[in-house]
Amino acid sequence: MNRREFVTGGIASAAGLCLPFNISFSQTVPGIELFLFLDWSDSMYHQFYPRATQNYLTQRDGHLAALQDDGIQKMLISQRTFVRVILWAGSVNEIVPIFQGRMETLEDISRLSEAIRRKVPDYSSHSGKTDHFTPLVYAESVPLSAKRRIIDISTDQEINPLLTDLCRKLKDKLNREMKTEINVLAIGVDKEGVEILSKNLLTPKGFIEQISSWKRYIPAIKRKIVKELKLI
Repeated sequence: MNRREFVTGGIASAAGLCLPFNISFSQTVPGIELFLFLDWSDSMYHQFYPRATQNYLTQRDGHLAALQDDGIQKMLISQRTFVRVILWAGSVNEIVPIFQGRMETLEDISRLSEAIRRKVPDYSSHSGKTDHFTPLVYAESVPLSAKRRIIDISTDQEINPLLTDLCRKLKDKLNREMKTEINVLAIGVDKEGVEILSKNLLTPKGFIEQISSWKRYIPAIKRKIVKELKLI
């Protein structure tokens, strides 16, 4: 699949999911809805950051390793977790859903893993930028598929100061009106940056998993997903 086909198809898929804001629990089933937002910005790819050659592979392989964990598999299935995997970058035009489905069997988890393995691209988004408001806007556009929602964001960047107020207001709205908790895995972000992420992205039950570098990512994402599935 070439870049144009991938991006165009992804945007079309995202647009198709942008339904009216809806929190009617009569249309949901028991369980958790887990959004896994994968960073698709330039910092993940070698053509702009020579030392970051493996970052997108590390992010991909970290999620695959987590999905192979027996404990995580049992929690996903026992809670009938509805999982969505989305690439995100610098704008709502750079949102690409690559999987959605409910985890009720090991076969479902295998389908999820295969989608991540095949569909995480080896190039960055068109702009290559990072906009932390983007995943929140997308999440708001998607009706609930469970009684509660968890948003899992991986990022190695601080929030743009111009976006902090927007992020804070929307994350509060998601928490209040769509039963959403937001958690962040911050990679190599300094203390001030982590404080800004905490203030403007985290919900009341949300948390930040902080690591110094991508070398620590794989065990960190496993810990984070376990903790998320135990929150509800």
